[in-house]
Amino acid sequence: MKKFTTKLFIIFVLFLTVMFYSLIFIGHKNTKTNKDFSIEEIKLMERNMIGPMQDIPPKQGRHPSHAIPFLIIIVVSSCFTAIVLKYIEKNFIIPLEYIQENIKEIDKGRLNIRFKTDSENENIKSTYRTLNMMVQGLKEKEKLQDNFIQNLVHDLRAPVIAQERAMEILSEDMEENPLLKGMIENNESYLKVINSIIETLKLKEITIEKTDINLCELTGTIFKALKPAATAKNITLINKVNKEFVIWADYMSLSRIIMNIVSNSIESIDENKIIEVSAQRLPTATSVSIKDNGCGISQADIKNIFNKYVSNNKSGKKSVSGLGLSIVKDLVNKNYGKIYIDSKLNEYTRFVIELPNRGRNGKI
Repeated sequence: MKKFTTKLFIIFVLFLTVMFYSLIFIGHKNTKTNKDFSIEEIKLMERNMIGPMQDIPPKQGRHPSHAIPFLIIIVVSSCFTAIVLKYIEKNFIIPLEYIQENIKEIDKGRLNIRFKTDSENENIKSTYRTLNMMVQGLKEKEKLQDNFIQNLVHDLRAPVIAQERAMEILSEDMEENPLLKGMIENNESYLKVINSIIETLKLKEITIEKTDINLCELTGTIFKALKPAATAKNITLINKVNKEFVIWADYMSLSRIIMNIVSNSIESIDENKIIEVSAQRLPTATSVSIKDNGCGISQADIKNIFNKYVSNNKSGKKSVSGLGLSIVKDLVNKNYGKIYIDSKLNEYTRFVIELPNRGRNGKI
């Protein structure tokens, strides 16, 4: 950094020196006193003046205009400034912006990023090498963590499934036993958490294959699968998507996104409520809205709602991991989309998913 600063300092000093001497030169050429006139001119002017002769301003038109050299200085200084700014932009501004953009991608969990730069500055190059080492370390750490969690979850899943089968056998003889019912419900919750963790780990290996999807038909299929859970709470599922509406997305991803959000709403809202799905075409994206008229979500909860292991379920009846919405966020990111939450306490909650239209190459 010291060498680069020294170079800039020398360049700017030279520039200021040139400007300073140029202004002195212009001022000298344009300042004319009585010493600059001939003896004949001075005598002639003294006859027409009263009092001693003072310094006389230059005659109009006697010397060429100073506009041309001044214009040259402006052009030269502008070019010089442009070159300096271009150098700073190439070696500092663009690399820093590139770092900022990639760090945002890393924050979303995309660790397949490698920092590259054309900067001539050694400090920027060193920073990029450090960032690449950091990303590689995160990838290795995440892989070890995922392997550990996967082995642990599989070890937990086997006894939970065995316990579920044992309780199914017992329920035949103890059908009305409230204690057994509670055990079955808790076991189902544990199994759901375990399956969610396994699903989250599998997301890292998912391949996105986008195609045209009839959103109305997909929503109808999801509603049929979730109808028993909705009917149990007398919740009405409304499909407001136009029958011919087509969205460009990965089928499995979009199916999981809508399924997880709707099922999460069914669990979170009270009885006798409504959940509706709608869609609209935007200039660069397709927007899918999933809205319920439940109790809403506070702004404090919205900030953390997509974090793993954070749940908005306040009932306390079930052990909910909060992985459902984390999976949704990951799937939306993998489809190069965006997801927003609009909610008002005691009125409604609306999830809005925006996926890029065909030909947008991942940009909305």
